[in-house]
Amino acid sequence: MAYKNSKAQAAINMLVSIGPDAPDYTGNPISITGSTTTSSASVTAVSSTVGLYAGQPISGTGIPTGTTIASIGSGTLTLSQDATATGSAVALSVVPFVPIYEMKQTPVSGQKWDVEDITNFQSGENKEWLKTLLDTGKVALQGNRVSTDPGQTLLKAAFLDQRAFMFQIIFPMAQGQTTSGDTVVFAALVEQYDETVTVGKSITVSVSLQRTGQPTYTEGS
Repeated sequence: MAYKNSKAQAAINMLVSIGPDAPDYTGNPISITGSTTTSSASVTAVSSTVGLYAGQPISGTGIPTGTTIASIGSGTLTLSQDATATGSAVALSVVPFVPIYEMKQTPVSGQKWDVEDITNFQSGENKEWLKTLLDTGKVALQGNRVSTDPGQTLLKAAFLDQRAFMFQIIFPMAQGQTTSGDTVVFAALVEQYDETVTVGKSITVSVSLQRTGQPTYTEGS
């Protein structure tokens, strides 16, 4: 019988995001507390700003839907929208990942095991090999350069930093998924950052991420 009804997915509405540096990553979401004031975008007495960056979505009582962190001070946050309620020690939830918009390609390559030749006198005529360490490969981000995009700003800053940073890729929903697509979260070193300027063409950015450690895959629903 011929194969039909393919479950192949189109690369539409994929979302690539950058998170905090790997040592500061505590999972998703980041839970903090802070004091809010009606009609003010300032949050004071913030319990911790570790792992927080401009562009991260934030929610909680009195925080309008769609609000993000605009800037971070010493124990304070400035939000992209004014709070609608006044409160102290308000529980706030921060999504640690900032979207990197206008990416067009995210190929993953170089996933392979290192192997060691363990051939010995008892191997006969065939070589024997042992898997040792797994290289989880590289991710090559390619897209349009947008200088005002918070995600691209963080990506360039991560290139100038020696630490590994967290990344998240959310895939389009597959057949049978109605809430979310598959997700992969991984730590990576931003090892290369290139910008291409050609007359009459859009300015593009190409970034090479060397994954470090084991990625975490979560199936969508």
